[in-house]
Amino acid sequence: MPTTTELATTCPHCNKFQDQATGKKNTRPRPGDVSICWKCFELGIYEQDLSLRKPSEIELQELLENPSIKEALRVTKNSNRPTEAMKKLESQS
Repeated sequence: MPTTTELATTCPHCNKFQDQATGKKNTRPRPGDVSICWKCFELGIYEQDLSLRKPSEIELQELLENPSIKEALRVTKNSNRPTEAMKKLESQS
């Protein structure tokens, strides 16, 4: 079952306020983890203070070549809610 964590941050691409993060069971975001925005579907990277930043061009290229990230983006774009996306991703692993 996905875990939802209350966490106030803003998408570094579209400035959408995000008040929670949904991830694998019993996890919460850590510095360096990747986030997908539910408004613009762009990737963000968690900083030490758990704010989000845009990935560098090299990081973005590496992320977009990662099969797990590609699948997470596909599932996210085709889901209605974060928990729905996480359930789909967890059922595939």
